[in-house]
Amino acid sequence: MKNSINKNLLSLMVAVLLPLSSFGVEYVRGDVNRNRTVDVSDVTYLISKVLTSGGAYIPICDVNFDRATNIADVTALIHYVLLGIWTSPYPYTSYPENAQVFTVNGVSFAMIPVDGGTFDFIPYEPDATGREVTVDDFMIGQTEVTQALWVAVMGENPSIYTGELLPVNNISYRDCEDFIAKLNELTGMDFSFPTDKQWQFAALGGNQSHGYLYSGSDDIDEVAWYNDNHNLDDAYPVALKLPNELGLYDMSGNVNEFMYCPNASDLTKSAIGLGGSTFSDRIYCTVYSFGSDWPNNVSPVYGLRLAIWHQ
Repeated sequence: MKNSINKNLLSLMVAVLLPLSSFGVEYVRGDVNRNRTVDVSDVTYLISKVLTSGGAYIPICDVNFDRATNIADVTALIHYVLLGIWTSPYPYTSYPENAQVFTVNGVSFAMIPVDGGTFDFIPYEPDATGREVTVDDFMIGQTEVTQALWVAVMGENPSIYTGELLPVNNISYRDCEDFIAKLNELTGMDFSFPTDKQWQFAALGGNQSHGYLYSGSDDIDEVAWYNDNHNLDDAYPVALKLPNELGLYDMSGNVNEFMYCPNASDLTKSAIGLGGSTFSDRIYCTVYSFGSDWPNNVSPVYGLRLAIWHQ
């Protein structure tokens, strides 16, 4: 295949992300040696990695989230092991001033307004060329839907790669339809998937676009988790990479994001995912990348990003 702060959530952002699950692969901040706990053995392991990595960036060792692997990570980890508090909080700790924030069962998430505009849309078609299209104002999620939000709405976590602040994964388009319907019942809102045009416009940075190939940069490593720069099995906490011009995170890489497919047929590959995942080559993580699958297909490379617009 080509290819979501209230007090409760903030407390999660500065602590270990989830109790360890009985299945799948869990991201736990500070568990650099993957022994399913955070203790002095992780400190020893991290020191060894810093001394022998030659300055190479090791994502799981970046416990202070400064996009480097160095002695500062060791200091932060020792502080956590001794006191149970991170000196550097999870970076996704505030919302833009223009964001509209919603809270469901104690979990908050932000929707970012996007002013409408006209741009050259490149559709999902063989040898497609751009055509000028206009999108009206809409809102889109600052991040991919997190597992914390999915559980707050659905009461269970389907993800294989787990952690409160990882994007939900191992879901199908039909699962997302159920999630959105339940979310709308709980909030009285009209959340939806973004359309392909809305998604591409937002990924490009809307009216603030600099025309980057990836969402927020021409350097994919600044903005995306993809198959050349990750060492978890799949998916990273949202918003560790840089945002794009609109303040949106992970529109390139991490997990593919479903778009609005009102006529999705269970008999054809009619559900469309955008942006690429950690399994994707860089060419499939551009703002123009699309991939299709069956609506009932469940896969760890799929997640979603919410939108609000007039259907």
